[in-house]
Amino acid sequence: MHSQAEPENERKGHLCFAVSHLAMTCSMRRSATRNCGLTTRRENCFLFVLCRVILGSPNLDIDVRWKGNVRDFLVRSSVVVVAVLGMVSSLHAQSLPFNLGLDSEIRMGYLLGQQTLKGSSQEVADPKFDYRVDHGPSIIVMGATGEVSPVPFFSGRIGGYISVWEYPTANDRSTEFPDASNAKLPWDVTPDLKSWEIAGLVHLSRGGGYRFSAVGGYREEFWDYVGVPTGGQADPAFMRDEFNNHVPFFGLQTALFFPWWKARCEVTGSWFMRQEIFSIVQNRDDYVQYTGTLDSGGQVEVNFEGTATLISNFRLGAYGRYRYQELQGHAIGIENNPGTRRAFKLFTEQNYGVVGLTVNLVF
Repeated sequence: MHSQAEPENERKGHLCFAVSHLAMTCSMRRSATRNCGLTTRRENCFLFVLCRVILGSPNLDIDVRWKGNVRDFLVRSSVVVVAVLGMVSSLHAQSLPFNLGLDSEIRMGYLLGQQTLKGSSQEVADPKFDYRVDHGPSIIVMGATGEVSPVPFFSGRIGGYISVWEYPTANDRSTEFPDASNAKLPWDVTPDLKSWEIAGLVHLSRGGGYRFSAVGGYREEFWDYVGVPTGGQADPAFMRDEFNNHVPFFGLQTALFFPWWKARCEVTGSWFMRQEIFSIVQNRDDYVQYTGTLDSGGQVEVNFEGTATLISNFRLGAYGRYRYQELQGHAIGIENNPGTRRAFKLFTEQNYGVVGLTVNLVF
């Protein structure tokens, strides 16, 4: 009889194997061009074994019984680091017909913010049918970016980040369309964040250690809030809020590059973004569910960083990010008992800040 944890460990093992296999493949390519395959294969085999140890793989007869957030933190962080090392070694080892500058970063930071979803019935002008959800995410995030400059006037950037340590927060929610008589039930809600982006930078001015650029790109961001009942609920009890953001963005960046330090500041905005929401609260056979799309509004984001050179091509520093977002749209709310369906006008607001450390590798 297999435990419920085994399928997830198997999936994590397959992911780790795939990432490590990518890194090992990169090393074999490098051995063909630089005759140093033995050392690099040993390094990447070590990374593979390390990931399997963290996952507690039975194939290596290792039983590491780390649980909860500690294990998730190590697994997710290791996958990010191994993936970045694999990509960097692959790009750095190729024999390219032109000088391809590679600027890569690994970041870890603390995110603290607020996310609010409010709804009002379009059918009944009564405050008792107003709907409101408040979340206060408090998480540790880890991310990576890579920027390549094939020609002097243009750079391409790809990156992403995930939450690696999440802190649950208390939340009270009802399984009915809200009104004054509804008894709200307590939940411990844990947030989860995943995001990726791709962007291009056109350098409008450069020289003397300064660079001024126009930025344009696209970002996908997924927030997932899952609630665990803490009292008064009967099985099955379930709560979940999903916010999926699709964000084309444009902005400006200024950067300073000097031998012993580097700094960047980037301001971007989006007026064409779209957000899809899904919200459900269930207690036994009773549930209320909201599904909708918000596409009127936008967001503004500020990113900044500064790093100092420790050794050649290696820098260490700090970074920060702040975002504010407002959107409006419409949703359909369904209450299964007594089987009511209503149209809602929605409003969502999000603002959060991130501060942390960054490791910068330049080739």
